[in-house]
Amino acid sequence: MLLPAIFGIDAERARDSTRGFDDIAQYLELATCARHLDTQLQLVRETLFTDNQAYTAESVLRHQYVGDSLYIVHARAVVELPFRWFWQCVVLSRSPQSSEKGAPSNWLRILTDESAVEGAGSCEVFSQTIPASELITVKERLQSSPHIYMVTDDIPEMAAAMAHDIDNTVALALSSLGLPMFPDVYYMRKTEEDNCLHHNLFVLESYWHKYGRDATQIVDAEERVPTADGGIVRSLYHMMWLLIFGADAYTEDLYDYTLADLEHKEVVELLLSLAAPVLANTDFFPAIRFLHLDAYDRRPTSLQPLSGETVDPDYAVCAVDCEQAMPEFRLRQFEYKVQDDNSVPIDVYENNNKDRSVVTASEAEYLLVQSFRKYIYVHIYIYI
Repeated sequence: MLLPAIFGIDAERARDSTRGFDDIAQYLELATCARHLDTQLQLVRETLFTDNQAYTAESVLRHQYVGDSLYIVHARAVVELPFRWFWQCVVLSRSPQSSEKGAPSNWLRILTDESAVEGAGSCEVFSQTIPASELITVKERLQSSPHIYMVTDDIPEMAAAMAHDIDNTVALALSSLGLPMFPDVYYMRKTEEDNCLHHNLFVLESYWHKYGRDATQIVDAEERVPTADGGIVRSLYHMMWLLIFGADAYTEDLYDYTLADLEHKEVVELLLSLAAPVLANTDFFPAIRFLHLDAYDRRPTSLQPLSGETVDPDYAVCAVDCEQAMPEFRLRQFEYKVQDDNSVPIDVYENNNKDRSVVTASEAEYLLVQSFRKYIYVHIYIYI
């Protein structure tokens, strides 16, 4: 039979190993072949459209045209072979004997041999109904979908959309953590409260009150906050861009890049795992990996900036009222206060102070990267 042979399937000997696919490259090879075959069938249909209508306008069903269907012969009868059934059940899926949900390995014999008693229509990927909200693997989605997928053309708009998605994902991660995009804790001063924790500077109940920029003040993500020593602090958006794209984040317009450009610079890798989870009704698949982000392994260090009543000068220096009982200290590195008087846990700290209401710059970076990783591979997709 010619049709299975086009896809490299040994139907005569019922060899299950010639069916299905094991990686996305194999799927795309089969899809390219299927698209070409479908295009040729449509060309035949269009060529014969005018003069060869099998049924005229009085039919209440859709019009049937020469070249519109595939058939095989069973004994003396002609049996229609829907291409979608053949594509899903034979080309993409192996038989249940190979632990997949396609047609039986001897599907052709069942359809053509009048002595066969088994039912060939048994094909779970073709008949099953999966709730749209259910998570399945990419491979299961490709097998069960009625569509044939190809890789999206590498157009500049895709890389630009990815850049927007990065910003949106940073916003989502910061919102879930309750962190501002800029540090808002610059100073600290002792309080007069007696029931506070004297030696923990990173909780609301601390004996030390921390403060700085008004959290209601609107600051653009492109702004730079100057420090007392002449340095600048960029937003956490810029930190994430620098982590993902490297120095190019500051020197080039990344919205002008294509995915091929980013892949050449070893910023991203186009890699789609068939085992990755996706929603059962999706037509988008997570196929972009951020190499620098995946390689990130830095961990913050829990600071102990107090020794008795003495503040470590590497952590903060006295700025005002240094001779008074409650002087004001200026932090050498600005910090971030969790919004709405909440706290965030830092999982790598093994002591009893995992929950922080104020976090250092390194802690904010760590928390953002972990949260960003959780969201980004759910929101960054490539259409195939």
